[in-house]
Amino acid sequence: MGSDAWMAPHLSAGWLATALDFEMLPPASKPGDVDVTEMPDRSAAEVAEELGGRHLLHYVHESRRGTLALRDRWGPCFVTPTPYSPEEASQYLYLPEPERLRYVAFLICLDGIDAVRGPARVSIGGGIEYYLPYGFTRDDVETRWEVTVR
Repeated sequence: MGSDAWMAPHLSAGWLATALDFEMLPPASKPGDVDVTEMPDRSAAEVAEELGGRHLLHYVHESRRGTLALRDRWGPCFVTPTPYSPEEASQYLYLPEPERLRYVAFLICLDGIDAVRGPARVSIGGGIEYYLPYGFTRDDVETRWEVTVR
């Protein structure tokens, strides 16, 4: 490559992953257009096909490490198909306490999920979110434990 070669601007991996997800997924609503919790239920099989078999991620605080074994079911929650670093998760997703970085995530397999709502574009941050109105069980977590995100 010569010095006059075109150079792409510096983009984070999270930005690139989000952009690729928007290309792959059906058009997500514009930020603020819809509350994903009020969208109609969709079958997990339909969403799994839409995602090409990918898992959904539920990011949690470090303080939740080890709690999966203590609970049979996690209640309603937001999830995303997009992998983010701890710093990026709070930038692209509308997470409570965004100053507390998420180093822990659950990889959720859709096979046992009752219903999914979304996708929708996160109004603050611009990432992609789905909503699990009935939550998930520990059996829905692919690795049966949380994973560390770096």
